[in-house]
Amino acid sequence: MATNYPTGLDTLSNPTGTDNLDTSGLLHDAQHANANDAIEALQAKVGINSSTETTSLDYKIKQLSEALVIVCSDEVTALTVGTGKAKFRLLMPTKFIYVTAYVNTAPTGSSLIADVKINGTSIFTTVISIDAGDTNSVSAAAPPVFNSSLVQWGGGEELSVDITQVGSTAAGTGLKVYLYTTRIP
Repeated sequence: MATNYPTGLDTLSNPTGTDNLDTSGLLHDAQHANANDAIEALQAKVGINSSTETTSLDYKIKQLSEALVIVCSDEVTALTVGTGKAKFRLLMPTKFIYVTAYVNTAPTGSSLIADVKINGTSIFTTVISIDAGDTNSVSAAAPPVFNSSLVQWGGGEELSVDITQVGSTAAGTGLKVYLYTTRIP
């Protein structure tokens, strides 16, 4: 019998202590072959450590991401320029994969510019900006670019957000930075 796994579950017969090696339906060599097929199918599905096989569970788990939502102000007060508008520590080994920012009220006159730093060093080569009149960084004229040497961290580092520009006519309000990450095993 070939294994049905992973599209179906196998029904394997368990021999008893009184069964002979050649009992009908429980042939010794067939039992081993069926068990081996099932084990190989399980190994393929689970994958090996650091698997590059895109169908393996090991690979898929490593691709899961989560968003760190960094609230940098209240929802209605005009933003001001300053350092350390929000601070916290990374609790586990982390790799940054994407960032975006949103405001409740768009800056006018000029863009809003913010920087995320780890232990005082920017994680970007091009910092986050929200264009004047816009409420998010997704369509910014200058999208943020991670510094490739600063995207992986071991955990315990201090993350902070600095605001370096808030708009020249009217400041934005309610800044939130979404930092998408994957965990590093």
